[in-house]
Amino acid sequence: SSERMRITSGGNVGIGTTSPQTSLTVGSVTAGTGEATYKGTIQIQNAGGSSPTQAGGLEFKSASGASGYGWSVAAPDLLSGNTPLIFSSRADNATWTEYMRITNTGSLGIGTTAPSSVLEVQGNIEILAGSDIRPTSDSTSAINIANAAGTDFVTFDATNSSVGIGTTAPGASYNLDISSSGRTWQRLVTTNG
Repeated sequence: SSERMRITSGGNVGIGTTSPQTSLTVGSVTAGTGEATYKGTIQIQNAGGSSPTQAGGLEFKSASGASGYGWSVAAPDLLSGNTPLIFSSRADNATWTEYMRITNTGSLGIGTTAPSSVLEVQGNIEILAGSDIRPTSDSTSAINIANAAGTDFVTFDATNSSVGIGTTAPGASYNLDISSSGRTWQRLVTTNG
């Protein structure tokens, strides 16, 4: 017969491993392979897990059904230093659908598998009543809206309480500062009623 579980003299429990490195170790990675200074209390591992369905992970199964419902958290090794934490869900389906990912460089992607910024969202963002988007400091911060190329075209300057369109440095004496290049006029329309 094959060994399935081991309790060491130090009290560590291993399932699927003969050398558990934490209080509970589940998986098949050989001890000493890529060990961290602090390994945590529970370690979930899988040798050669190169996809979310192969990596060490957790499933939170919320209901029974033909294929079940629930959430999955997995950390596959996608090679070349790419080890994201992936959050997926399934609803009466055997296939997982990824919804959120944190890369090993600290970027958070929602609706995207390749976030290139600190936060990248694919889809609509709804801000509920009473919520704010604000800079961390009125004296030094601005909020910019940019195009896909990264060029800022609207700036909310918290220092001067002003808005710049076509300029990233709206004047302190203006609430609205519009700067144009290649255009001879701007139009401002007001409607009563």
